[in-house]
Amino acid sequence: MRNSLKEVRKLHQKKFRVLDNQFIIEGIKNNEILFKKRSGWVNSIYYCPEVLEKSIINYIESLEFQTEQITKDELEYISTTKTPQGVISTALLPENYFISDLREFSNNIIFFDRIREPGNLGTLLRTLAWFGFFDVVLNNCVELFSPKVIRSSAGAIFNNFKFHIYSGELKEIIEEFKIQKFKIISSTSQTGENLYEFSFPEKSVIIFGNEPSGVSEDLLNYSDYRLKIPGQESIESLNVGVAGGIILSLLYKQRKV
Repeated sequence: MRNSLKEVRKLHQKKFRVLDNQFIIEGIKNNEILFKKRSGWVNSIYYCPEVLEKSIINYIESLEFQTEQITKDELEYISTTKTPQGVISTALLPENYFISDLREFSNNIIFFDRIREPGNLGTLLRTLAWFGFFDVVLNNCVELFSPKVIRSSAGAIFNNFKFHIYSGELKEIIEEFKIQKFKIISSTSQTGENLYEFSFPEKSVIIFGNEPSGVSEDLLNYSDYRLKIPGQESIESLNVGVAGGIILSLLYKQRKV
């Protein structure tokens, strides 16, 4: 196997993605969005004419990036999926990409608390992009640019997000928010204010927790409001991706009024 492809395959593992500051993007749609929105990140593109339509091949070969034709066997070798679509690229994450100063954020901050399932994080990012909320804090979450998160986001991750990665004491970041006059709002499946009767404060930090435990007890205790989506409650709770969509749609509606 070619050395260049061995290097790509290494990026299946988190330790090499972190070491090289690179990641893999699979699929035609995800790559199209990458090329359009984050062209400066693109390192190399690998494509397989055996499984691609002629129009896609022409499109790839017209791009001003480093491209390399590969066979179907080579495609399967570097892919992280069972049925690869025929296009895989590698991208280099820019230095200082992540936000360190929370004052760079807008008045609508989304805080993800221990979201460990890649599909949920990707779905939430896709929902955020749809509603136009791009300021995100990730507290002890799954790796942001893992292949599964990228696929689940359907390319939305390449929008103009501002990400702050946090793993410190929760009290410290909450105090920083409160100094800036933010109100802390935690989503919960337990007792809380009715979402449909709630008015979001001008400066809001909205916290979504993992499954199945939800927002951590510490964050709940630091919160100014606990927000609940009313329902029949014939099940224990909603999937965090579904709950996120419902809450963010109402936030969007109120912000647009």
